[in-house]
Amino acid sequence: MRCLRMFALIAVCLTWSLACRVPGQGVDSWFVDSLIKVFPFDAPTSAGSQTAEVWGARNQHVSLQLALRSSKPLTSVTAECEPLKSASGAAIQNVQVSAVGYVVVATNSDDTPPEELVGEAPGWYPDVLLDLPLELKANRTSAIRVTVHVPADAAPGLYQGALTIHAGQQELARASIRLNVVAAQVPEERNLKVTNWFNFEDRHCRQFFNAPQFSPEWWTLIENMARVMGDHRQSVILTPLPSLIKATAEGGQIHFDF
Repeated sequence: MRCLRMFALIAVCLTWSLACRVPGQGVDSWFVDSLIKVFPFDAPTSAGSQTAEVWGARNQHVSLQLALRSSKPLTSVTAECEPLKSASGAAIQNVQVSAVGYVVVATNSDDTPPEELVGEAPGWYPDVLLDLPLELKANRTSAIRVTVHVPADAAPGLYQGALTIHAGQQELARASIRLNVVAAQVPEERNLKVTNWFNFEDRHCRQFFNAPQFSPEWWTLIENMARVMGDHRQSVILTPLPSLIKATAEGGQIHFDF
């Protein structure tokens, strides 16, 4: 059973290279695996169906991406994913849709073989998830990320829904999602040690979030970050001791302020 659960946890999505152009709109859209980074210079690979098929266990988060590339600038681009429903009418309601934002990476990691690099630096790298709407620049690829939380009590089977992309009142793309829910369940008990790197020091929070340390905005940031960590099963926080304590040397001894 443990092997089945782990298989269901990691075997979530396949990689799609399915592209479709909306007639008269000059907009290409294609599904991309959630673990693949979508770069601004990425182009559609081939024409095909507008359907993504993914698998997930109960009590699991399942993610996928829809890449968008327009031949002309478009503003006020929104995305909406309807609840995924089974043939019996059961619905999975917890579906979140976000825009993928980009940050500048100045240099590549040291001593990394060129064939292992996912991109070249300096350049724009996908990193943050942003609220919609977004702006599509001409001949520059952007991505929409969809995350579905499968309820722990969901009945196994096929659930289907549609993801629609609009610019104002104009429909740019419509894509189908097929989620196969398996009987395996991700347990509530968490015994796998998981951490993600983060930094809440004042200079970083001011630069990237405009949230000075210990300000009301900073505490909102901490609350939001803690909720995301909890949702995605982070269980370890590496405590930054040098930032929390002060050491002084006096009389041949080291003193700490705790």
